[in-house]
Amino acid sequence: RAIAYLAQHVAEASVDQLAQAVNLDRSYLSMLFKQVTDLTPGQYIRNFRITKARHLIESSPLTVEEVAEQCGYGHANSFARRFKQTYGMTPRDYRQQTLAQNRQARK
Repeated sequence: RAIAYLAQHVAEASVDQLAQAVNLDRSYLSMLFKQVTDLTPGQYIRNFRITKARHLIESSPLTVEEVAEQCGYGHANSFARRFKQTYGMTPRDYRQQTLAQNRQARK
């Protein structure tokens, strides 16, 4: 249920909100979450957000700023730094590479 809640509330979700949404104590949720996913709730939220952001960059016309906002990043700059740490390039470069690969694949 916590993961389903996160999928619906990715932009504003926090560990405390996840715990409240599933009526569990934060520490108990953290223990269960780690057992099931091998990640802490905080790690899972960060991974979920950056994966969702990558998907939006690949498949939508949203600006980088709009993607950052929809995925719960306070500022586009912090989002771009996190994206680059994860994928090795900025969101804009990633979008350009994806578009070029898609054009190449259509040929």
